Amino acid sequence: LLEDFNADVAAECERACQDAATRDVLGRIAREERSHAEFSWQALAWLLERGGAEVRRATVEAIAALSAIERPTAADAQKQALVELADPVALRAHRRLPDVEWAALWTVRLEATRARAEALIAAPVVDAGRVAA
Repeated sequence: LLEDFNADVAAECERACQDAATRDVLGRIAREERSHAEFSWQALAWLLERGGAEVRRATVEAIAALSAIERPTAADAQKQALVELADPVALRAHRRLPDVEWAALWTVRLEATRARAEALIAAPVVDAGRVAA
């Protein structure tokens, strides 16, 4: 969830950023974070294939608990006052997205994570050449 969300934020910052050098770095960060997320998804698929009922049960519980995960914010409480004083157009031009956009990205990512995890749970398990539900 968090690796994919980090990739989402970096990609959105890349699209908003007007400085070419910073935009390039953000693109690399987005790709790297997405690769971390994909590795995690591959690891989960592997664990589900080999871990049996206990791993599947733990994954179902984790899916149910996704909504309880606290959403990362664009600025911590200490820095929020400074962010509110700044020009939002200038912040966006320099890759700083407002928290409302983080919230929207989080909502989309949370649902995508839930759907992908549920699809992995629903996938048939292949064990020694036979398929089990």
